[in-house]
Amino acid sequence: MTTQVAPVKISQIKLPLKFRKTPLCELSGDSPADCFSFRKGRWVFLADRKVPQLGNEYRFSIEGFFRAPASTVDWLAHLSEKSWFNATEFCDMMERFRRATDSYFCLRA
Repeated sequence: MTTQVAPVKISQIKLPLKFRKTPLCELSGDSPADCFSFRKGRWVFLADRKVPQLGNEYRFSIEGFFRAPASTVDWLAHLSEKSWFNATEFCDMMERFRRATDSYFCLRA
């Protein structure tokens, strides 16, 4: 007897992100950050359940952004299509996130 396995969508795969340090919400300062957000003209990383979403806020999960190399590429391409997206401001947030997670010296040749 052969057992058939249903295909799994990438969005269904939950891989734990591993950083040296857990980033804290930039707005509350006391909860783990799990989202990137563009709110009030500034990119921040925040705790989704701790910080209420604003009407014109753009928010997405950190786990979804870093799920796989392809998802990071897809997110960056998607964001670059937005007329309001400023790559320098986004990279400024990523540098703060890098500090918050102690993600230095992780590049591999």
